[in-house]
Amino acid sequence: ERQAMKNIVQAVDQVADRLGNTRAVCRKYYVHPAVLDAYERGLVMVRPPAPPVELDEKRERQSAALRREEAAVLQFLQRVLEQEPRNG
Repeated sequence: ERQAMKNIVQAVDQVADRLGNTRAVCRKYYVHPAVLDAYERGLVMVRPPAPPVELDEKRERQSAALRREEAAVLQFLQRVLEQEPRNG
């Protein structure tokens, strides 16, 4: 548990450094809480394999298209959030 917390701090620090923000800003605005929770529960691998992203040629050339890593994170969050019980 202690090592997991150290790993989280280190990962958030790397994100902060890359984005030019503080750790607190990155944790609050850029790192989805489901990612940290999943890591703490052992559901996240250090570097998950990138899923194949099927994009048509037009979409692939658009600057708004997701990169492989972004698509992988989006799919991960969708799976994790679908598994959570809904309130209400």
